[in-house]
Amino acid sequence: MKNLLHICLLSASLTTATNIGAQTTYTISSSSNYSVNIPSQCTNCTINIASGVTLTIDQDIYLQNVAFNGIGKGSSIIVDSKKVTFWSNGSFSNVTVTLNNTANLVNSGTLTISNSAFTFNNTSFATVYSSIDMIASSMQFLDNAYMEASGGTFSLKTSSLTAGNGSKTSMAYIKFNGASLSINDNTSFVTVADYNNSYFNWNNYAANGKSTKTTDNKLNCGAKKQNACSSPSLYGPATLSAAGVSSSSTLPVKLSAFAVKLNSGKVELTWTTDQEINANRFEIERSADGLNWKSVGKVTAKGNTMQPTKYAFSDASFTGGTMSYRLKMIDLDESSEYSPIRSVKIALAETHEMTIYPNPAADYIVISSKNTIPSNVTIQLISMNGQVLKQVNSSSSTTNLTLSSFHAGNYIVRVSDSTGAAQNFKLLIAK
Repeated sequence: MKNLLHICLLSASLTTATNIGAQTTYTISSSSNYSVNIPSQCTNCTINIASGVTLTIDQDIYLQNVAFNGIGKGSSIIVDSKKVTFWSNGSFSNVTVTLNNTANLVNSGTLTISNSAFTFNNTSFATVYSSIDMIASSMQFLDNAYMEASGGTFSLKTSSLTAGNGSKTSMAYIKFNGASLSINDNTSFVTVADYNNSYFNWNNYAANGKSTKTTDNKLNCGAKKQNACSSPSLYGPATLSAAGVSSSSTLPVKLSAFAVKLNSGKVELTWTTDQEINANRFEIERSADGLNWKSVGKVTAKGNTMQPTKYAFSDASFTGGTMSYRLKMIDLDESSEYSPIRSVKIALAETHEMTIYPNPAADYIVISSKNTIPSNVTIQLISMNGQVLKQVNSSSSTTNLTLSSFHAGNYIVRVSDSTGAAQNFKLLIAK
């Protein structure tokens, strides 16, 4: 008994196991292999994975009433060429799960997946015999990965299933052969990325009380297409949603935040995506009038993820005035959508580093800019009571303004352009 206690204490740095009634809880506090910590046949188990920790499943495991929970951010599970079988109910919460090579996820009991992202790579696959409830989660089948569902209901709530990533070599597919699909809200979908990917279902799928048939479609198939029309296969690009079936894959990005601000003479753009499906890149577009847009840069997208991803871009090539920005979010198949427009007002000082000298002055001043001033810039000499005493237009990087006819005293020199950007300088004329 003492030796057994000693062994348990030595392993506490990797994991702790506690019994709560009939439930055994394992806490994985550092990245490690499943075989070190948990029995291959686990019944009534809760497996908590700490923030930033990876649990690698390095053996075939058989589970009954087992819950995997991420504690904090960055909790992940990796399965490489192993089989994970749920003989009865189980769950995943707040984890990222990656299956590689020939890894296989099997459920024979109801599986609940919440706030989690599954990625199936290579020839990994999911075998579904019973119901799966997905909430705020995703499953992506990439490369030649696939899912075959023969029983139960696959329920999506703020969730998605994806076959393929836009690659022409991917043969990923999603197959319902006896199971049913239920899309429960307007943000959930099943997307088929390309013509070599497919969705298979003899039955209609349910969406917000409607029943949608896919077996008689003529999308992306026929004599002039890559695939012949053959029920019940639906080839990509296509999306199944609450609105029905569309002939393009879901747009690449779900944007949750987009902001622009002026900082040290540059416009800094930041944005966050909550999900990306087959995303390729972001093109940053700028406009001085809100009508004519110019691409000023590109940022590569992460591609496929259901986790929040942050991006940033810096623009230093603008002129003064109000600058508007938008993101063109482009998919792998070049379909795209635009973000909302964000604007920032930029003073001439931010773009031209303008100065006046000498100050105090007697006979003249020089208004100088680091860059060539736009031709529509107006320079005004203004009295302290707001009266415009002198006005000139300039497009030169330096402009002389004569002062010989003005009395000694305090004045304002105002430099402005047609966009409304302006900068004021205090001037003392000393005679």
